Amino acid sequence: MTDRLVSENRELKSQVAELNSRLNTIEQYSRSNNLEIQGVTKKNDENLDIVCSIAQHLDFNITESMIDPVHRVPTRKENGTKNIIVRFQNRRKKEVIMAAAKTKRLLGNGGSPGFQIDGVSKSLFINEHLTSTNKLYIEALSVAESREYGYETEISSLENLKNLKLFILIVRTLFPICNVFSFPEKSLHEE
Repeated sequence: MTDRLVSENRELKSQVAELNSRLNTIEQYSRSNNLEIQGVTKKNDENLDIVCSIAQHLDFNITESMIDPVHRVPTRKENGTKNIIVRFQNRRKKEVIMAAAKTKRLLGNGGSPGFQIDGVSKSLFINEHLTSTNKLYIEALSVAESREYGYETEISSLENLKNLKLFILIVRTLFPICNVFSFPEKSLHEE
């Protein structure tokens, strides 16, 4: 009886993980025409003009017919400025803006993370509008890179091995469908 329940529970968890993965894929696809703009202080009477100012700074003209309504969404950061979501009618227009923002950042700021637009923001970021799951995934990968956890990571001490095991466990728990790290199982079980 217990074995059957354990097996059934395992199967249900697998199905839930698969459904969550499908839901995330669908939700991300629904955001494929969206940009997320971070670092713009909210003004009482703001409207599409703020997005037009940013686009002009990137040498791109935006008309009202190119985008759906612009709105702000809360962030996970305390006291953070709400990010601006811009939904374009055409994915190609969004991609052109993304490329222009990346070029401006790399060429104009010496590669610093954000860029400045006078009267708009001192540190502006333009990114894909990711689902919360995909944002966590990106953060986990960023942490892995910053700690140099990669396939070729050499475990120099028992403490590093324990930290690595814990990190991999957390990432695999958050993202059960994705095999984010494919370390040899042998090294994960050695003590």
